[in-house]
Amino acid sequence: MIVRPLLPGPWTRSVPVATLALALASTLVFLVSASRDRAVLQSAAAYYVDSGLAAIELPRYREYLLQSSDSDAVRRLTQLERASGRTLGRPADPAAAIELLHADRDFDYIAEITNLQARNINPSASAARS
Repeated sequence: MIVRPLLPGPWTRSVPVATLALALASTLVFLVSASRDRAVLQSAAAYYVDSGLAAIELPRYREYLLQSSDSDAVRRLTQLERASGRTLGRPADPAAAIELLHADRDFDYIAEITNLQARNINPSASAARS
């Protein structure tokens, strides 16, 4: 590794100051906005639990994982149990439970199809419109 001192010289005239300033400004904006993400996620998770949706979705997701033949289902079930704590309706870490549930594409798809069927909408027609 070559270390060059920051002394005036021929290479300092070619330093892209504007590019470095933009990179620094972008980094600062990212860090400031990312610091607020956790609070927004916690607020959304609290609403999810308070609305009663967690009490509906999480037990169904647990049943889905118990019946699943997917090799990754055991790992996801363990994570769900850890995030749920003692009760699925009021999880100990609702943000982790929501992340886990919605990261499972197969369950998300089945839930959407079930929702469409409950509203008497043809799932294949709905998929064609998307």
